[in-house]
Amino acid sequence: MPGITEGCLNKIKYGGLEAMPSSTDECFEMTPARQWEGLWRREFENSRFCPSPAGSCSYQTAGDRIWLSGQALTSSTSDEGLYEVAFVGRQTAHKGSYGHMSAFDYEIIVDKVINLRPVSDAATLTE
Repeated sequence: MPGITEGCLNKIKYGGLEAMPSSTDECFEMTPARQWEGLWRREFENSRFCPSPAGSCSYQTAGDRIWLSGQALTSSTSDEGLYEVAFVGRQTAHKGSYGHMSAFDYEIIVDKVINLRPVSDAATLTE
């Protein structure tokens, strides 16, 4: 598990996987918070973020798979769909296995939502 902290490894060593904290930033090195923009696909068991200038975003979209999480984000909407999003967040510092079924290369924890707007899947994004 690239980037896991020594403190978290000790928790797992002595308490098993049940002792592993549920929040990624409690166990993994994170980059400093910064502003991000792009597309976010929210679906059952999928929370894919595709940074700008992405024109589409799904699990199959080429590039690093980034799992988007955080209370600030999940309290903003519970609806599935595609969104244009701008936020302040922290990304895992090392490529690894994150998100649902550990199927994502990185995770970003959203600390503050700046803008969240639904986008029609049929829309052509030109920005």
